[in-house]
Amino acid sequence: MNEQEVIPNYKSLKIAIWVYFFLWIFEGALRKWILPSLATPLLVVRDPIAIYILVRAIYLNVKFMTPYVVFSFIFTLLSLAITLTFGHGNLFVGIYGARIMLLHFPLIFIIGKVFTKEDVLKLGRVLLVLNIFMTIIVYFQFSSPQSAFINVGIGGEGSAGFSGAMGYSRPPGTFSFISGLSIFYTAVSVFVYYFWLSKDSCSKILLCASTIALVIALPLTISRGAVVAVLIVGLFAVMASVTSAKMLGKLIFTIVVFVIAFWVLQNYVTVFSLGTEVFMDRVDSANRSTGAGGGLKESILLRIVADFLGPFIDFLVVQCSRVTWEWGQMLVRKC
Repeated sequence: MNEQEVIPNYKSLKIAIWVYFFLWIFEGALRKWILPSLATPLLVVRDPIAIYILVRAIYLNVKFMTPYVVFSFIFTLLSLAITLTFGHGNLFVGIYGARIMLLHFPLIFIIGKVFTKEDVLKLGRVLLVLNIFMTIIVYFQFSSPQSAFINVGIGGEGSAGFSGAMGYSRPPGTFSFISGLSIFYTAVSVFVYYFWLSKDSCSKILLCASTIALVIALPLTISRGAVVAVLIVGLFAVMASVTSAKMLGKLIFTIVVFVIAFWVLQNYVTVFSLGTEVFMDRVDSANRSTGAGGGLKESILLRIVADFLGPFIDFLVVQCSRVTWEWGQMLVRKC
């Protein structure tokens, strides 16, 4: 079966994937600005789409059940059982957490099977366009007080900004929290690097505008995670690109473009230089906290390790405490 025969069968799946993609980006906007009274139900607005994609993929015999998916199901169900037995014991909360791995994680592999290269490039071009509008929103969130409508929190209450530095808060863009915006800019950077370094077509005006928007946005996010992630993407783009003298020339040109864009923005765009100052102040504050011995867990790399190992360590601590208490009770009764 060639690609021309497969694509029509996957049309409904691709439409659903695009709907899922746009909901991921604009779910926070719906919960903050458009339908704040429905903020809680909209938490699971993508779940019906995910279920449809899963059911449709099974019906169309999309072979997405890789060992990663199988093991994720096994460990998720095992974790759910442990949570209900030894943890908080709340079935609703347990299912709410387990749904991420049971419903959304398999979509990674379905998209990999369904999307063609052109679909991915189309997604990249859309991200480049959205990046420009997202950066405009981030600019207004950064420069506006937390009481402004653009900074309103989920459900139309409070503010969505998160503590940053120098009196400025980390803006979330259209997302509910800064972490969503960080992931968005990381995804955008993949295609910014790609279109600069590859032969695939993309409007140079769009690419230049989106590149400038990305460079402007990073310090305005006041997010070390976003900056580090984009730099890591750039590092791997360099490693993957240096395969010939021609590609080396393209790489050097791309680096020069980024350097010139940064220099011009730093010297002639006030909000960018202010954002850079605020971002560096946050980095310095974090370093001082780490040096004092109270902020190691908040450093970029250790935060990843802590988030991954934290639940296991907490579980072991609770179980050790419980066993120690039971042994103590047994000794008391024997005495």
